[in-house]
Amino acid sequence: MKTLCKTLIPTLALLSAPAFANDVTTTDSARDVKFELGVGLLFGGEELARMEYDDGTSSTVKAGAGITIYGGFVIPVKNQWSAQVRLGWLSDSTSGESYGGDTVEYYFQRLPLEGLARYDHGKHGFGFGVTKHLSPEFGIEVNSDSLEVDIDSGLGLVAEYQYKYGPSGYFGVKAQKMTYTLDGTDIDGDGIGITFGGLF
Repeated sequence: MKTLCKTLIPTLALLSAPAFANDVTTTDSARDVKFELGVGLLFGGEELARMEYDDGTSSTVKAGAGITIYGGFVIPVKNQWSAQVRLGWLSDSTSGESYGGDTVEYYFQRLPLEGLARYDHGKHGFGFGVTKHLSPEFGIEVNSDSLEVDIDSGLGLVAEYQYKYGPSGYFGVKAQKMTYTLDGTDIDGDGIGITFGGLF
């Protein structure tokens, strides 16, 4: 019996070593720093400009809306928690032709910098943090001439839910709470929207 035990113990140890190594490799690789790249569409906020067309329709530029493109990193911290850092471009615009035949465009663009605490559970990711919109500018362009107004941005809040699919893709829902200031007047920049991206 003693001989059998001595033989079985090293054999079981050798058989379990590859499986244990695979578990360690999988766990370690899942905690690597990941690069994020994504796009999104936000809606909401205070109306900054409106274009009205001959057919009775209209389009607007809003302080919480626009198309966004962003990139960043997800840095593991502990267990399922990570730190997420992003820098993006967010712009809303509308254009049309005036009665005088001039091409007119209104636009509002800014560079959102975001820092979030992120929690991942299976296919689900949850993030909450702060955002600072750098260099917000509201402008009007008539033909080739343009006029821009600098707007101040405070520190805002951002929250996001992501559902992960495939090897690296995700679909997300995002909300931001932001207040801009122009000549002492507050402008509501709150918005909500959808995002699509990947973690590589």
